[in-house]
Amino acid sequence: MENRSIDPVVESLPPLLDEVEVILDKQMVEWIAELRRLSDLIAGVRGKSFALVMISAADPEHKNLAPEWLLEAALGKPEDWPKGFEVGLLNRSK
Repeated sequence: MENRSIDPVVESLPPLLDEVEVILDKQMVEWIAELRRLSDLIAGVRGKSFALVMISAADPEHKNLAPEWLLEAALGKPEDWPKGFEVGLLNRSK
C-alpha cells in the first residue's frame, strides 16, 4: 500500500516549492536571530530593556497597509497606546 497524503493541495506541490519553503523558513530564523542580536545591542546602548515586536497582518484587508497603519490597526490610535511606554516604529514607510 502506497503512503500518500490525503490533502490534494499538499500532493500537488512540486518538490521545488517545498525546497523554496525550507530555504525561506531557514532565512526567517536567521533574520529573527539577527534582530534579537541587534535588539540586545540597542538595549545595551540605551541602558534599558525594551520589547522588539513584529506585527504581521493576518487579515487580508490589512495585507497592503503601510507599517504605521498596521501598528495603529493593532494597537489603536497613538493617543490610545499604553501610557508610560514609548512606541517606536523602526520601519516607517518612505
